Amino acid sequence: MKETDALWIYLDLRKFEAKGYLSYRDIVLELEKSLQGLPKKIKKMLVPIKGSQLSRS
Repeated sequence: MKETDALWIYLDLRKFEAKGYLSYRDIVLELEKSLQGLPKKIKKMLVPIKGSQLSRS
């Protein structure tokens, strides 16, 4: 797979800078928020990925 073929998701975690640590839950919640903001076309591509749960709304 070429780098240009990959789907990149950037998580801006700067809001956690003041916190001494990040929990797994914090990261997962931010990832969920990022994924929910994706266009429907990209969400459809991610649905077959094992363990992914995206609302189709």
